[in-house]
Amino acid sequence: MKVTEKCDVYSFGVVTMEVLMGRHPGDLISTLSSHASSSSSLISPISQQTLLKDVLDQRISFPKNRAAEGVVQIMKIALACLHPNPHSRPAMGNISSELATKWPPLTKPFSTITLEDIFSHTCRTKFGGGSRNLALGGAAVAGVAGGAVVFALNSAVPEVAAINLHNYVSGFDDPTQLSKKEIEGIAKKYGVSKQDEAFNAELCDLYSMFVSSVIPPGGEELTGNEVETIINFKNALGMDDPDAASMHVELGRRIFRQRLETGDRDGDVEQRRAFQKLIYVSTLVFGEASSFLLPWKRVFRVTDSQVEIAIRDNAQRLYFSKLKSVVKDIDVEQLVSLRQAQLSYRLSDELAEDLFRQHTRKLVEKNISAALDRLKSRTRTVQDVVKVVEELDKILAFNNKLISLKNHEDAASFACGVGPVSVSGGKYDSEREKDDLKLLYRAYVTDALSGKREAESITLDITSKVYRKRLAQGVSSGDLEFSDSKAAFLQNLCEELHFDPQKATEIHEEIYRQKLQQCAADGVLSDEDVKALTRLRVMLCIPQHTIDAAHSDICGSLFEKVVSS
Repeated sequence: MKVTEKCDVYSFGVVTMEVLMGRHPGDLISTLSSHASSSSSLISPISQQTLLKDVLDQRISFPKNRAAEGVVQIMKIALACLHPNPHSRPAMGNISSELATKWPPLTKPFSTITLEDIFSHTCRTKFGGGSRNLALGGAAVAGVAGGAVVFALNSAVPEVAAINLHNYVSGFDDPTQLSKKEIEGIAKKYGVSKQDEAFNAELCDLYSMFVSSVIPPGGEELTGNEVETIINFKNALGMDDPDAASMHVELGRRIFRQRLETGDRDGDVEQRRAFQKLIYVSTLVFGEASSFLLPWKRVFRVTDSQVEIAIRDNAQRLYFSKLKSVVKDIDVEQLVSLRQAQLSYRLSDELAEDLFRQHTRKLVEKNISAALDRLKSRTRTVQDVVKVVEELDKILAFNNKLISLKNHEDAASFACGVGPVSVSGGKYDSEREKDDLKLLYRAYVTDALSGKREAESITLDITSKVYRKRLAQGVSSGDLEFSDSKAAFLQNLCEELHFDPQKATEIHEEIYRQKLQQCAADGVLSDEDVKALTRLRVMLCIPQHTIDAAHSDICGSLFEKVVSS
């Protein structure tokens, strides 16, 4: 059996033998321990005569009767506790059981037995039928021996209680199922309390190990139930907040030591995350009292802002994780639950609102992406257009639902940020992506006005403007001029916008004519004008016959004006 520091039976043996021998038993331990080690049971078969003659304090006048047997039994138990091999020593629980078997039960709790109790108990149970002198003599010796046992066991009772507490908690696969009543029963059984150092130390050790196992390592995220789980376990153990808080600080010290031992950058980041999670969880466990129960600043020299960052960042991560369950069919119950979670996480309304809006925007962006994938498909069919409209209808329905919930009579108890969805600040907020949104608008309008002349006019106008804008961006950025193939660049642009290439050619001619009119406004085309027009013709891939026609029309009309004037 493995003997731990929780129950030092060796000390019990030394104290007991010292009382019975009248001196320290050090000179006899090496000689007599061999007898204890040879025993197959707890009581060693050393003769009664040897123990009484050679070991017992001879100043004690001790008759040969049943009282002698009781003292011998106690001596043999004490000797077994002095075995040089700790693994061969009996456990304190076995000692207690042995004494309870050999001695009839007393009427008081074990931890409150006194020497007077032993004396009266011995007289009553072992010497009731003998002479008065015999009874008193035997009781005196038994009282001395019993007093030694009581003294030693009284000092070991908190240790025994701690072992029983440890075994009780270890027997649970799920420590959260601990019963506060059972733990109180263990303390009551041994007559101990949280004021007993050994018992309280075991409570602290159990609590520390539990908290350490509940808070995930630095690389893992909190799940959200850590605070409630720790509070329930703390209450089940019946721990006071100051003792529990000291264990949280000790865990912080352990993390700091690990940071020093790790040395590498990745390990340092992970331990920093672990420390931040400890600060956050500890703050929520102790609530308002955390400010004076948890001396983070004094012990670890962290600033108020660092503590606030730890709380803010972990609260954001937890709320972000909670938002993952929110989909487009969100209801009142979910919104109330989100609000309660936000408050329990100690997340500010401003941050909660921002996170909620980000989440709803991402839900809408998924529909937008799905619609664009179908709209830009090279093998697009009529059915694809229908699916595009369906995705956009989902967005509108979700937006209308959020507007309705914002105006709900219980909106004050809902999650912060409920309201119309906006793509601003998201994936489709740039100029290029806004052009994609215009394409979706065009498709939606076309479908809504399908078969009507107004629809074609609206969609053509929108697409033409988008094409002109994208073309201007290509020219100003140099992408078009320095592309390997101008024709391929223009063709890809038409395909991307689903714009008719013939309409694009007409726009190119219109752009060239406008440029030519500007250059020939004073009736003369300079060399710079000719270079600019040539550059534009090459970039836009304008055919020569179109150029000739434009020059004939514009320059011819100018010539006619000059002649007529």
